[in-house]
Amino acid sequence: MSNISMRVRPSAVIAWCMAAGVSLSWPIAAHAQMTSSGQIQMLRLNKPRHHPERGDVRLNELRSFGANLPNLALNRHLSIFVSDVETVNQIKFSEVMDQLVKQSGDPFLTKQILFDQWWDSAGQGPGLGLGPHCDDDTPPAPPSDIATFTATSKLNKFPYRCPRLEAAEAASDPFTNEVGANKDAYSAIAFSNRFDLIGPSDCGEYRIVFARNSGKLDALNRNLIIFEARVPNPKPGDGRDGCRPILDFWHSLSDTSINAVDRGIRLRNFYLNGLPGTGVGPIVHIDHYAADTRAG
Repeated sequence: MSNISMRVRPSAVIAWCMAAGVSLSWPIAAHAQMTSSGQIQMLRLNKPRHHPERGDVRLNELRSFGANLPNLALNRHLSIFVSDVETVNQIKFSEVMDQLVKQSGDPFLTKQILFDQWWDSAGQGPGLGLGPHCDDDTPPAPPSDIATFTATSKLNKFPYRCPRLEAAEAASDPFTNEVGANKDAYSAIAFSNRFDLIGPSDCGEYRIVFARNSGKLDALNRNLIIFEARVPNPKPGDGRDGCRPILDFWHSLSDTSINAVDRGIRLRNFYLNGLPGTGVGPIVHIDHYAADTRAG
């Protein structure tokens, strides 16, 4: 069998497309011939920028919000991504889990059962027998890789590791002696204001990042849990202005006269209770972590 090489002249392709009524966008000669770094840099500068996550507002645009405090400069370390220890220490992992359990309406559910079922889903069935498992749709393959946690199963035709090493978390207790020396416990390490992810009917995402305490002593024994709450706009008819209470709250945290502990208490209250009187309910709510909240 011989190999056949065929070349098609661009002019012939364009003529065919015109005859067939096909629209064709062909690179113009000026772009094809650009070789200087200055010209390439100009193209990059003029190229539309795309966010790594869905959203309608860029980070630097947040400076244009907060009209109720026009003289307060926005500090991104206090109002966008807050990670100082004294501030983040004001919220506990158990408080978040307890709130989700209470909102479930299940009288038999506890934070420990919820935690166990959560991580048991990363292992093979039957596991704890509390819910789904990673091999419910397809068995992990190849079987020889199961012991090394490198086998993969499929969900909606997408491959994923099954089982995962994290399934062992289903046997741990992160709540006893939570603020003490429990290496299995989780500590908050950041509050994240993702208003830039605002959508047509929501006010963006407001995240809490927790880290397993074992990582403090062993960099190879780490695990992160991030609660990414997609918060609905309390007044969708007002557009972005409906999110004004949330924006003003985060902007107010840039006030350097607020000490770290007080800032942490305010953030804890925001996540667990919302902003009373504004229509903004608790940020930590099971409805805000549902599949149709388009969380990133």
